[in-house]
Amino acid sequence: MIGQLCQQAQSWFRACPHPMLVPLAGFLQPPGGRLQATLTGCHKGITAVAWSLEEKLLVVGTQDGIMVVWDVEEQQVVHILTGHTAEVKCIRVFAQGTLAISASKDHTLRLWSLLSGQEKVTIVDRGSPNPTEPQRWGLHVDEINKVVYSTSSAKINAWNLETTKLAFCVPGEASDPWACVAVLAAQGVLLAVSKGGEVSLWSSATGKLQGKRQLSSIKEETPTCAVCIQTQVKLVTGFSSGSLSLVSDFPQIGRGISHSNTRARVQKFRTHIKPEVGIQMCIPALGRQSRAI
Repeated sequence: MIGQLCQQAQSWFRACPHPMLVPLAGFLQPPGGRLQATLTGCHKGITAVAWSLEEKLLVVGTQDGIMVVWDVEEQQVVHILTGHTAEVKCIRVFAQGTLAISASKDHTLRLWSLLSGQEKVTIVDRGSPNPTEPQRWGLHVDEINKVVYSTSSAKINAWNLETTKLAFCVPGEASDPWACVAVLAAQGVLLAVSKGGEVSLWSSATGKLQGKRQLSSIKEETPTCAVCIQTQVKLVTGFSSGSLSLVSDFPQIGRGISHSNTRARVQKFRTHIKPEVGIQMCIPALGRQSRAI
């Protein structure tokens, strides 16, 4: 029997040297298929989520200020973190997945141990000077210098995690609030893109302004999101019309660079939008399709 099967397989390969196996029945769950697990423990809506890859922990914040930590492998709650008295807006996990810092509408930042479930540090932040303005919240941690940057559309605060003191504050402009803020640790740069398309750079050590540049070719477009590529020292910004801007070639802060010669190279790319399949980005062909702004 085995010999016959081998001969049959050899004849198939002679007839078709590059065979393709076709399953007789479907075996992948379609979207909306069988539910794998449900994590319970939150009594209010979830407003912030962070993932601890090393410890396999999922950290969420809720509308009532409660934070819950799940062990994803065991599918059970390991910690209930209490302290915030208002909605949790942002969570950042760091220190190889053992620590988390959270920002809340109660104007506090809280540092948590994800191993013990204990609060380690509380930082009081007075919040935006205009509480009616729609807020964009962000947290960025510089583990080497033990600094956390809390960002919104109105200001950037740098806090020392050991002393809980404010190192510096960079205020924004009410007429042109920031749409996204990033920290490029390798270059010592704070970077913000405003809703009007202006790119601003500051020193991440002192908060001193290093330069500004207008994205001149972006017209009637509003920045909506951004992702920082730390390993390549680049910032990719998405715009409301479907285009992408790549900001790179930042100066090395602290090496005698003056305000006048501070520059950042900006490139713009167009995404192809097809409603039936979603968005296909032309990022893999940057070298051929890019053009300088």
